[in-house]
Amino acid sequence: MAVTARTMRQRLDAYVDLRKELRMQAMRLDQMRQTIGDIRSPKYEPGKASSGPGDGVARDVIALENLELRVAELIDHEESEHDDLERMICRVTNAQQRALLRLRYFDLKDWADIAFAFFGDRVDYLTEEHDYVAKCYRLHSRAVSSLVAVHRRMFA
Repeated sequence: MAVTARTMRQRLDAYVDLRKELRMQAMRLDQMRQTIGDIRSPKYEPGKASSGPGDGVARDVIALENLELRVAELIDHEESEHDDLERMICRVTNAQQRALLRLRYFDLKDWADIAFAFFGDRVDYLTEEHDYVAKCYRLHSRAVSSLVAVHRRMFA
């Protein structure tokens, strides 16, 4: 399948989603590690035998192990995709395009932060911020086109 600007943007967006999912799952794992083994108050219901507290702890340990495996898989996938994208970005000839791609997709900066990084030292930045953000959009379009060209050269 031929890579287009649209499919490259989709790949970059998927990478951002992967980073966000990894961050959320890692936070969830940390929270689970902190609370595992907490003593729960028993639930007594008339006419029902209660299970021991070990059953709940065993379920928690299994859930923790499953989440650890999931996070490890996400880390492997993220590292692989990061390395692939970095190899392509390194081959983009324009330094501003490389910087923008890294800020947007590796550092997860929003457009206002990127515009400030590029143009924040300009005297008219505060009054013309919208125009500078628009310049970043255009630079991003060119950067994605450059990535497509790099991808085609690398995988031709």
